Amino acid sequence: MFYAPEGLTSAVILLGPLMLGVAGVWVTARGHWAGRLLGAPALLMGVMFGAALVKDGPGYAGVWLLVYVPLLLVIGWLSVIRPRPR
Repeated sequence: MFYAPEGLTSAVILLGPLMLGVAGVWVTARGHWAGRLLGAPALLMGVMFGAALVKDGPGYAGVWLLVYVPLLLVIGWLSVIRPRPR
């Protein structure tokens, strides 16, 4: 059985990691360790959506996902993987 969230639930599931990633970039720029925790959901969702695009193709939400996946990956990279200036 496939679960497809609707309404507010889908907005929270799709936009929550992006907003946490943006907050993670801001916190990371200030040098705090919590930026990695805030950015991790964006990076993981970007990898998950990217793998789904490669496996199954873009489907109905193709154009939106082709913009959203790189956005999640870049924001996650900026807050989790990017080297910190010392």
